[in-house]
Amino acid sequence: MYTNVKAMTTCSRLGEFSGDIASTLAGFCGHSPWLALGALVSSDHKRQNQMDMQAKGFEQGSNVLLTLHSPRQKFFGVLMQFASAGVELRGVPVESLDDLARQIRAGERAGPSTLFFPMHRVERMELDEAVGDLPSLADGFAAKSGRTVAEVFGTDDNKEIGQ
Repeated sequence: MYTNVKAMTTCSRLGEFSGDIASTLAGFCGHSPWLALGALVSSDHKRQNQMDMQAKGFEQGSNVLLTLHSPRQKFFGVLMQFASAGVELRGVPVESLDDLARQIRAGERAGPSTLFFPMHRVERMELDEAVGDLPSLADGFAAKSGRTVAEVFGTDDNKEIGQ
């Protein structure tokens, strides 16, 4: 029924299930049955949300727009890893994207950085997609730089792009 055992790992008597799971958990953990059961449901819900996000396109290599808080910042880049600890992104601040495109077009040595943001700073993450007649950030970057996001932000080599 509930597969997550993390809520019970701090309990001293892990193992003997009998009868109602909520009262059993309360006996193990010393909390109210509803609090113990809520910890399991909450954890399962978080895991399901993470799987749903991956199924909807938040996969490694996706172009994303990441909004952070404290301080408020926006980054565009290629998603390298999405985990409960945070988001790893190969990208640049959104306000620097046009400058990077101009530098690439001019043949200057420039490129994105590999960044990690802890989950407590992540406010929102969006897939970079065209909406109607509005191009995606990746399409706009390709038009301005003459190179695709995959070429410039690619993770195959960590050297700067240019020349």
